[in-house]
Amino acid sequence: HGDPRMFAGVVAAYMISFYGMWLLNKEYNWFIVQRHRYLQRRAPQNYSIFIHCIPKSLRSKAALREYFGVFFNDILEIHLMKRIPKLEKLCEKRDKLEGQIKHSEALLEKMRAAKSLVLLPVALFQNHTAQEEALASRIREDKDSLVETKAQIESRVKELEEEWKAHEEAVARGDEAALAGPPGSLLDAAFITFKTLKAATCARQLSHHQLPFRLVAEEAPVPGHVVWSNCGFNRYRKKAF
Repeated sequence: HGDPRMFAGVVAAYMISFYGMWLLNKEYNWFIVQRHRYLQRRAPQNYSIFIHCIPKSLRSKAALREYFGVFFNDILEIHLMKRIPKLEKLCEKRDKLEGQIKHSEALLEKMRAAKSLVLLPVALFQNHTAQEEALASRIREDKDSLVETKAQIESRVKELEEEWKAHEEAVARGDEAALAGPPGSLLDAAFITFKTLKAATCARQLSHHQLPFRLVAEEAPVPGHVVWSNCGFNRYRKKAF
C-alpha cells in the first residue's frame, strides 16, 4: 500500500540480478580464454577430426586424401578404422594377464610380509609356504603366457600391416574390388590429422557431403580416451546405446 520499503526490495533484486549477470559474463570470458589456450596446444586431438558414416567408395586412405585434398592440402595422416577381432582378443588377453600378474605379485608380497611379522604355528607356516609356492608358480606361468601373447600380437600386427599395404597398392592401381577392403574388415570411420589448427578447425565445422548422415566430422577425443571397440557404430546403434 505504497510502503517505501517495497522499493528497497525491488532495487536490491535488480542489483543482485545485474551483479549475477556481470559475474556470468566474466566467467564466460575467462572460459573462452582458457578454451582457446587449450585448443592451441600442440596435442593430437586439436589437430585431428573423427569422421564417421564414410561411404564405401571413400573407405581408403588414397580416396579420403583425394576427397579432402580438394579443400585441405595440409593433411598429415589418415587412419581408417578396421575390424580386427583376432588382434582385439589377443590384446584383451594381454591386458587380463597383466592385471592378474600385478594382483598375484601384490598378494604374494602381502603373504610374505604377514609371515615375517607374525609367529605362526608349524602347520600354518607350512600351509603359507605352500600357498606362496603355488602363487609364485602361477605368476611364472602367467608371465610365460604374457610373453607368448605379446609375440602373437607382434606377429598379427605385421600380418595386418602387410595385408593393408597390399590393399592400398590395389586401390592405387584402381582395383574396384579392393575398395571394400578384406571381407568385413573396414569400418565406416577414420581419424584425419592435419598440419595446422586452422585446417583441423575448418574441417570440423564444414559439411562434407550433400547427403545427411554422410561423412560426419566430429572433434577428436584425447588418444587415451578412445574406446576403439565403439568406433564404426552406425547412428542407429549409437541411438540405441
